[in-house]
Amino acid sequence: TLDRAARIAGGLRSLGIAQGDRVAVLSANSDHYLALYLAVPWAGAALVPLNCRWSEAENRFAIADCQPKAIFVSDDFAAGCAEWVSQVPVPISLGAVRPGWRALDELLQHTPLEDSGRGGDDLFAIFYTGGTTGRSKGVMLSHDGFTANCMAMRETGLFPDRCRALVVPPLFHLAAAAELTMTMLAGGTAVIVEAFQPDRVLDTIADEAITDALLVPTMIQMILDAPDFDAAKLTSLRRVMYGASPMPEATLDRIMAAAPHVDFFQAY
Repeated sequence: TLDRAARIAGGLRSLGIAQGDRVAVLSANSDHYLALYLAVPWAGAALVPLNCRWSEAENRFAIADCQPKAIFVSDDFAAGCAEWVSQVPVPISLGAVRPGWRALDELLQHTPLEDSGRGGDDLFAIFYTGGTTGRSKGVMLSHDGFTANCMAMRETGLFPDRCRALVVPPLFHLAAAAELTMTMLAGGTAVIVEAFQPDRVLDTIADEAITDALLVPTMIQMILDAPDFDAAKLTSLRRVMYGASPMPEATLDRIMAAAPHVDFFQAY
């Protein structure tokens, strides 16, 4: 993954992406997202994960607000956003070749770039708020601030060394990005799931011997209510971090009864 990231960074630099430029991503969870999560700061730029559940108007607002120099778009969103993506100087396809767009495979042909060395107070990423109480705001996070937050969470016992983490919340959300970062700090393994499906999550936990996960209360409720729910599939699990909305006491009681060996952490 580091070699892929360094090659993508080299490709970005060849396209004129400079220190501090914004690079957006519009994609569902995938291994590509992990590579871009590393490649963009490697090239000296700032990452802007766009909400792939947003309307066209909302994403147009974010593009106008942060003014990215490049944007990576996956195939499942490319057809529906071609018009507004044209506002970005360098659109890059994560899949099929598209007229006027660059392709990820093209960037991967470049010589690996030496890490730009961004850190400290340098801008790491801009994450957009949900906009539930007003217009969404782009929150500017520094490298040190974001990393320190993840290190502080690990100090509570979350995502310990060599953990195997299930990454199922969308990676445009700060919580999932923090989960991925904690897993890398732990020298662990991140198992990235494209989208939440209760049965698939249960099978992945069992098949991949997942030890740590981040799940919102609704996900936990849906797992418990799945027709084929089998508590035995949670045997490998050791820690679950939950948050983003209130946890019903009845749901917490049910999951603790089904998995008494698991430690549950409420996070904000």
